[in-house]
Amino acid sequence: MKHLALLLALATGCQSGPGSLDGSLSRIFDLSYTSVRARLYPSELSVEYVDEARYNAVALRVTLDHLDELQLHTTYDLYELGHIGVSDSFGGSLPPLLSGTITLRELSVDAPEPTCRGDFSALFQTAAGDRFSVFGPFDARLEVVDAI
Repeated sequence: MKHLALLLALATGCQSGPGSLDGSLSRIFDLSYTSVRARLYPSELSVEYVDEARYNAVALRVTLDHLDELQLHTTYDLYELGHIGVSDSFGGSLPPLLSGTITLRELSVDAPEPTCRGDFSALFQTAAGDRFSVFGPFDARLEVVDAI
């Protein structure tokens, strides 16, 4: 019974509510956002949690590089194949990424309404050894950005 209470406390204790990403990273960064956008560039897929009230500042950006063999329903290692960042207006830079994944559930480029849907999770570790997590889903209209 104690284990169940601990699991419930951990599951609910790190939630930041609607319009905010979940995880302990919210203790040191403002992870609130008003919309999610997804952009497909020739070399990367970027999912951005945006706060329109802060002049479209990006609260968190999850980027997947190496799109050569992109497949749906596949989990990708963000430590090896991507990165995660925050806008300067959201408090500077994140601690180093310890581990992270992104899973693409839907990526439709040619549909009448291009869509990108999935979820991600990440774990960061400071030089002092403190660890912070962040995770959340995304479901956004996909903007295809051509190379210049």
